[in-house]
Amino acid sequence: MSEKTCETAFNLNDHVKVRLTEEGRRWLNANMPPDYIRYCIDPYTDADGWTKMQLHQVANHFGPMLFNGNPTLPIEPAIIILTKDTSHD
Repeated sequence: MSEKTCETAFNLNDHVKVRLTEEGRRWLNANMPPDYIRYCIDPYTDADGWTKMQLHQVANHFGPMLFNGNPTLPIEPAIIILTKDTSHD
């Protein structure tokens, strides 16, 4: 049985929500200025731990760590893709 798929256009500047793991938070603290975390990460993290970022930010920060079999992923494998509401266009 084949899995049904759906295609949608998505821009690298569009937003996703990711959940940082302890490793991801550790990497940010070690590699990014404290002001970046304070103003660009923490305000966009909700009570459930989802952080809203542009996809290119996720790729730039964590790309080399996102590979099959990595036991210490910087983000949880499931992400939320935020799409624009075009129902009123």
